[in-house]
Amino acid sequence: MVGVRLQLFHTDLPDFAADGYNRLFHRLRDMDMHVHVNVEAHRLPSVLDGLRPSGVKVVIDHFGWPDAEKGLDCPGFQAAVRACQDGMAWVKLSGGFRRPDQDIARLFAQAYVERVGTERLFWGSDAPFVGAEGTVTHRQTLDQLGYWLPDAAVRAAIHRSALDFYFA
Repeated sequence: MVGVRLQLFHTDLPDFAADGYNRLFHRLRDMDMHVHVNVEAHRLPSVLDGLRPSGVKVVIDHFGWPDAEKGLDCPGFQAAVRACQDGMAWVKLSGGFRRPDQDIARLFAQAYVERVGTERLFWGSDAPFVGAEGTVTHRQTLDQLGYWLPDAAVRAAIHRSALDFYFA
């Protein structure tokens, strides 16, 4: 085990300052583990603010689910960028097949590379493709990554950052 996942979609946000959560996050930090967060973009800033005092590492799943209509002005995207720049977080570029418009995924993938560099980005296929079983292949997700980030050196650096994070 290298961390815990907080699946916060469509749930009330817990009180991260409560004693149980506070102890959990501090213990994770002390063991050099992380909290993997999956939450809607509009709630991501609150989640990051709640985790920040503990000093625990955070992995933000699915690009942080940025709002396509708000584009790069999306508060969730901006909060994810700040958390990466502050050294608190990493963003996982995953679940692109869940976005009907691959140009939007590409916009955000390239914006993350420009704003936080490859060291704070991971890629994930999102296997086993929950809710899309049998309709998505691993090859398709690799092809999407190639579309979002056409530079092979950038993709290789992102893959290395995941290895460094999990196996350092």
